[in-house]
Amino acid sequence: MANQTAAFFQQLFAVRPAPALNKGYIVIERRSFPNRIAPRELFPRRPKAMNLPLHKRKPLCCLSTTCPAPTGFRRTLCVGLAVLLSGLALVWTAEAAASETGKLWLVSSRELGCSTGAESLDIRLERHGCFVRQNLHQFLKQQRPEEPLVIWVHGNRVSASEAPAIGRRVQRALARHAQEPFQMVVWSWPSAKQGGPLRDARLKAHRADRHGRHLARLLKALGERPRVGLVGYSYGGRLILAALNELGADPQAPAARYRVVLWVPGVEHSALASCGRFAAAWEHIQQVLLVTNCSDRALQWYPWVEGPHGPEAMGRVGATGLGAEQAQRLQWIEAADPLGPQHDWARLISTPSVVVPSAELLLDAATPRRSRSPRKPT
Repeated sequence: MANQTAAFFQQLFAVRPAPALNKGYIVIERRSFPNRIAPRELFPRRPKAMNLPLHKRKPLCCLSTTCPAPTGFRRTLCVGLAVLLSGLALVWTAEAAASETGKLWLVSSRELGCSTGAESLDIRLERHGCFVRQNLHQFLKQQRPEEPLVIWVHGNRVSASEAPAIGRRVQRALARHAQEPFQMVVWSWPSAKQGGPLRDARLKAHRADRHGRHLARLLKALGERPRVGLVGYSYGGRLILAALNELGADPQAPAARYRVVLWVPGVEHSALASCGRFAAAWEHIQQVLLVTNCSDRALQWYPWVEGPHGPEAMGRVGATGLGAEQAQRLQWIEAADPLGPQHDWARLISTPSVVVPSAELLLDAATPRRSRSPRKPT
């Protein structure tokens, strides 16, 4: 009798496991039902998930299965915490790098005319990766006489957005060979590309001479600070010499002398001679390091900037027409072998034979070895 009852109910109901739909449960599908009422214990109560259609059923979380991925508010909370921790890590990294290298300033003369004073300069201080606007009084107040100050002037074809990133890389390159933190000023002048190569080179040569006056006003505001260094690349070296020449022609300028580093400067080779364009700059030069590249392809076209048969560039052939006293204050490095024919500032800061002597001169950083000792011009 028991076997006949079991066979009867197996025909009424199809009993099958459903591991993909509800793990740990048995799904009972009803095929037919007689007119009489079946005993209640033969019909187990189905969970609510089984009342849904098959395509909407989800597996239940039990001890034998893994929990589903967080959704909704939990997922948003996890993503927000991850972003917050990443931001804090970036801030801590920036603060650690700033504490090792020192403060970074951005001083721009891109929007200034020739007759404006140093108070009109756009001065900003880097804080947590952003540049905060400051005035000239705040800039001078945060300068310490015992802390070195390096002023970096970029070359041609550099936009306003590219200047801070380039200056930050130069600061890190010099900081690798420095024994103490130093402050650095990134001087940004209007050098974005305009027109063809020849027209652009001639325009930027005159512009570098004019904007050297703004740098001269900033140096005049600094006074007789003992540890100030100037480093310029290409037309940036021309702007530095123009600023020092402006100070030399001003009788009210402070009697301060600066350490100058010129990386392949875009100026004629006789600019520092006794009758040269920037002869008065020697009044405010303590020592100068000149880095040249005789195989530079860009500087070989410099004679066309001054005319069809103009003078060669100082960054290619060196400084000429110097007196004995001036030659003693000049160090000269020929870097054609490590630099090659490229006219590239990034290659300069990655060359130890250029960066190490520059850091020694600007920051008094005595290193145990030098890749190549400077030589004096013949």
